[in-house]
Formats: sequence, structure tokens, C-alpha cells
Amino acid sequence: MKFLAQSVLVAYPDGLGTGQRIAGALGSSSLDRSVSHATLSLDSYGLPDGNVLLEVVNYSKGEVPMVSLIILAQEPPPHLHSCVAHELLRYIFHNAPADEESFTIFVPSAAPFPSVDSRHNTAGARLAHKLVINDDLSARSQMFGELIDAPQDLQPKDEFLACLVHLMRVMGAPGVILLVPVRRVSPQDGALVSREKDCAFQAIAHLGGLLAQWLALEFSTQMMDRSLPESFITRDARKPGEWRDLYT
Repeated sequence: MKFLAQSVLVAYPDGLGTGQRIAGALGSSSLDRSVSHATLSLDSYGLPDGNVLLEVVNYSKGEVPMVSLIILAQEPPPHLHSCVAHELLRYIFHNAPADEESFTIFVPSAAPFPSVDSRHNTAGARLAHKLVINDDLSARSQMFGELIDAPQDLQPKDEFLACLVHLMRVMGAPGVILLVPVRRVSPQDGALVSREKDCAFQAIAHLGGLLAQWLALEFSTQMMDRSLPESFITRDARKPGEWRDLYT
């Protein structure tokens, strides 16, 4: 029996901890929850010290996993992004259901303007964008109907996510990338920074609620950490290594 479920949510440490915040607020009163750990070995790349620890949370009915959360505790160094993304997908392929058409990888993340635009739902929450990978016909293309369809040629600015998206396409991994749009503002305007942090939190919470509905889990906004880092939101706090900004 395969270790992972048909629905696999990958939470990696992006600039806002989007996936980790959502994963920490998901739960179930009807499914059994178990936690295990795994290690992605980078030995085959000649990087014996570059191993990455995963936390794997399974929600199961009896012995059958229904939903799996894969949480990367730490962001891998930039020069290891492609290696880690490749090994992560290999791990999922090895442990997910044998038929690749029967499982879906969900990857929530944050995206700065102008990478994606901003629209809101009736409750005022900023809507995420969805990028469906390797699936044009099935239910995956119809899920999260109220979200905005991202262009198929969208290039994420987040380097790890960009590597993951590219390798998902190459390896035929079916998935949905969910991008929460975040406006970067001047750090000198404290009120604007505070307002943008609130908007980002509401958008992440709204996306978490939609994911819970699709995955048949429960979501609690109260369990989400509200302390969003300002470094992702303020313009002059970008990391020097974000070379992609020079070309976009």
C-alpha cells in the first residue's frame, strides 16, 4: 500500500510561510492524524551535507490515507533548489498512488505584484491565482472555481517554486499551484505595511478555507499564525540574490 494519499499538499517556506500557515490550521474530526518524518537525500548529486528533512502528516480512514501534507521545515539554500525540488517530486511519485492520474499535488505560495493581479471575493478577501499543471480536461481544471486562472506561461519569482513548477511539467506531475497575491509597499509607511499584512493574512486564510473544502478537511483561522514577516512586503527588504527582479 502506498504511503501517501491521492491529495498531497506541499508546504515549503516561501516569503510568508503561506503553505506552512495553511497546513498548521488544517485538521479533521473524522479522520485519524499521524505524523512521520522523511529525509530527502542529495547524495546522488555529490551533496552529502545537503539533505532536507520532511514532516509528513497523513489524514487517514483506517489504514487508507485520504490527504497528505508534506512540510519542508527549512528553505534549502538557493544552489540546492532544483536538486531538492527534483527529489521531492521523486519522493511523491514513489509514495503516491501508482496511477499518476489519480493524485494531485497542491502547492500554496505567495506572489508579489505585478506577477499576478488583485481581485477580491464578495467578503473582501483577495483572491488567489491557480495554475493547473499537466491537466487540461479533468476536475483539477475546474477546482477552486472562484479563483483566477493564471496564464500557463507564468514564471514564479520564487526560485524554489519556479524549479518545482518546471520539474512538475517535465516529469508529468499533476498539480495545482495556488498563488496569493501580495503588494510590496514602502517600509516607511507603517500604516500601509500593516494594512497589507492584514490583506495578505485574509487572502491566505481564504485560500486555506477553500483547500479544506476541496480536501474534505477542516480549517481554523484561529490556528493560523498572524505574525507575517514584513521582509516579503516591504520593497527595500528583498534579498540581494533575487536576480529575477532584474529581468522582470
